Amino acid sequence: MTKMITRSSALQCLGFALTLWCWPIKAYALPECSEWIDEVRGVESLAPPLSISVEYHDLYCAQYGTVPGHSSLEDAKAVRDNRTFLVLSRSDTGAEIATYGYLVDDSDSQYFDEVSIPKAPVGFPYVGILYARYGGSSHYREYHIYSTEPALKQIAVIKQPVDGDDWPEIEGFYEEDGQFLIDTSTTKGTPVGSCNACQKWNIETFALADGELDSVYLGQRDDQDFDLEQWLYTVGYKLMN
Repeated sequence: MTKMITRSSALQCLGFALTLWCWPIKAYALPECSEWIDEVRGVESLAPPLSISVEYHDLYCAQYGTVPGHSSLEDAKAVRDNRTFLVLSRSDTGAEIATYGYLVDDSDSQYFDEVSIPKAPVGFPYVGILYARYGGSSHYREYHIYSTEPALKQIAVIKQPVDGDDWPEIEGFYEEDGQFLIDTSTTKGTPVGSCNACQKWNIETFALADGELDSVYLGQRDDQDFDLEQWLYTVGYKLMN
């Protein structure tokens, strides 16, 4: 009986302690933003054959209810509390086609920190919009590809495209033998790593032609030292899929 009372008292104390510990967090949680500042960063015309203009917007919160927010865009960027979105319009008529990126009432895209249109190979007939999310030890990107005629329509989503020092150009996006190819980083066909830094990666290359996306290569990077274990995993993956 004494043990039961002691355990009950301990649980009550623990619950009380947790309540005290959690209470300040709830008390100091910021309310919803009540004043968004929208700054137009600039306007860009996409290269032919596309006839589309892109207007870049930056958003930050200047007021959270009665609590002051950020004093400037730079202040918001310093703590990654800014948002971006794009407005696409027809270059010839000025008619708005669509808006992509973070919007205050758009739950589908609020999980991405940034949205942009990277450079594409000459003659690429589609619009490619890159969504990016940044984390402490890893980043995640998705490249959404849209046809523009007769209306804007998503035809493919490419996850983790390979990028390099020439950003905003995607490093592994090129034309070869009349096909547009894009390289992606993938864990397909690799052993599972115990941490982000330990994870091994393969390159998967996709070919985009006539609105269709096909996987044409899966393996190690050309500049990577040969890894027998990874090669065996990749062969096994290909045999099973």
